[in-house]
Amino acid sequence: MADRLKSSAVAIALIAAALALCVLEFAKLCKTKPLELSLPLLLPAIPVYLLAVRYGLEAQAAFGFFCASALWHFLRKPCDGAASWAAMTFFAFVWIIFCGSFLYKLRVMPEGGLWLAVFVVAVAKASDTGALLCGKLLGRRKLIPHVSPGKTLEGFAGGLLTGGFVGLAMQSALPGAWHEWMAFAFGVALAFAAALGDLLESFFKRDFGVKDSGCMAKGLGGALDIMDSVLLSAPLACFLMAL
Repeated sequence: MADRLKSSAVAIALIAAALALCVLEFAKLCKTKPLELSLPLLLPAIPVYLLAVRYGLEAQAAFGFFCASALWHFLRKPCDGAASWAAMTFFAFVWIIFCGSFLYKLRVMPEGGLWLAVFVVAVAKASDTGALLCGKLLGRRKLIPHVSPGKTLEGFAGGLLTGGFVGLAMQSALPGAWHEWMAFAFGVALAFAAALGDLLESFFKRDFGVKDSGCMAKGLGGALDIMDSVLLSAPLACFLMAL
């Protein structure tokens, strides 16, 4: 029991740290508009919500955040711009904290575990790499140029195939009995969600006029650039595992 609690605490700490970096980077990006995220609400909400996931109290925690955030913005003086700030704070909660919490849920759900979480992250990041390489080598037709001019249909297809083959290669990490075609299809579905997550972040970066969300590592950008694909693939993995 003590080992399980320690392992759970470590997982919460690591995921909370990653999500906190994402929130801080998104807050910095929002200031270019200028918009302001309510960091005194968002940052404490990360470990609280992850603990809520641990004990099956996600709905209660989300409702509590909504009420606290509404009260926080009601009390702002002056009220000019408060509606926009509140909307962006709610969006940051849903996109980064709510969606990111599924990475922890993958670990604690009955049909999940550590290796399932590793599987999802590996497929998401591999599909990113596959899309980048295929786009550079074969890319001809633009995917959604007004959102991300560099992304191509060929790169998108390459990312899906990469996700499928990585899913097939890591079939043993999936709990229970999975046929090869199921592992491949699962990988393709996660790769699609990863591409959507990447496009979502590109949508904001395009609006904010920046190339990267931060500069954590050369060539990789910031924490949000690294996590964007996982933020949507982890929830989809949970939903599919529950079917």
